[in-house]
Amino acid sequence: MAEVWRDHVVLELEGIDRMYHNVYVPVWQAVEGVLKFIRMHRGHPVSSTAMVEPIPRRFVESIERYAQDNRVPLIPFANGQRKDDMAHQRCAEFTADEGVVLMGKAQEKGTVYGTEKP
Repeated sequence: MAEVWRDHVVLELEGIDRMYHNVYVPVWQAVEGVLKFIRMHRGHPVSSTAMVEPIPRRFVESIERYAQDNRVPLIPFANGQRKDDMAHQRCAEFTADEGVVLMGKAQEKGTVYGTEKP
């Protein structure tokens, strides 16, 4: 049976259209939860959001490093730019049998706690 299928399969497609990384931690929606995270989880004696800044920075740097190490185009999308149009264009230019076509970077606005440096 496998020999019959091998000679008659004309298309095989596996893929994930998009992956999003969104995190929602309910306790962090209150000031007390953020302060507890900074003091207890991160081990800082003074609660300042400056102590949290390295976490997303390292995350973004690791994604950028992956893209560079694997020669995957990292596309910064402009506000209002249609991501599907860019994806279709890159797919048309993609010549490898398999792989990551592109990684997109879109900045979403969010309300966060902040501190100011003097």
